[in-house]
Amino acid sequence: MELHGEMVLLGTGSTLDAIEVPPGLGAAVRKPGSPTPGPVAVTAAGRCIFLVRPGSPLRPELERRLDVVRHGPGSWVAVAPSRLPEGLVRWVVPPARTGWRLPPADDVQRLLVDALGSRPVVRPSVPRQLSTSRRA
Repeated sequence: MELHGEMVLLGTGSTLDAIEVPPGLGAAVRKPGSPTPGPVAVTAAGRCIFLVRPGSPLRPELERRLDVVRHGPGSWVAVAPSRLPEGLVRWVVPPARTGWRLPPADDVQRLLVDALGSRPVVRPSVPRQLSTSRRA
């Protein structure tokens, strides 16, 4: 299938939220043998987008990181098969594999914080991407 400029955008904040993380952190949570933390999309740049139940703010350990973004009310995320400037967004854990169920945001955040504990701190080389609600 060839796509030319098509996008699938999900509005966040009411039915779902999303937690977007850098490639290394996303891979640490998705390592083989780990429980599937709900649907996960990945951009061509490697950023992971974890779809979660709405309403939970980021834990302080994640809020302090410039490379972690919570998409909540007024924001949106692109999911597969969207084409972004850097390339296609694809599912690494498709919604069907999780029974079309979203995990609690706190569960995914706990996995992310646990993964941070085993990784060296790396400062991002680019400024934090703001959610679309913060960009306006």
